Amino acid sequence: MSGQREVAPALLSAAEVARILGVSRRTVERATSMGLMPHRAVGTGQRGARYTDEDVRVYLERVRREGR
Repeated sequence: MSGQREVAPALLSAAEVARILGVSRRTVERATSMGLMPHRAVGTGQRGARYTDEDVRVYLERVRREGR
């Protein structure tokens, strides 16, 4: 055991992701419910979704590739 702890990635809210992408929070929530936006479930319901930087990157790559 090395004694080092793994640091969990920062989790972003839908509102924070919306600001990063320049879209509305509702657009992020819609993409999530349609299965287009990767996320982590934290709690219940749509507001329980949280996103990592990697989730946002994967989504952007998908949008660019598929032209959505």
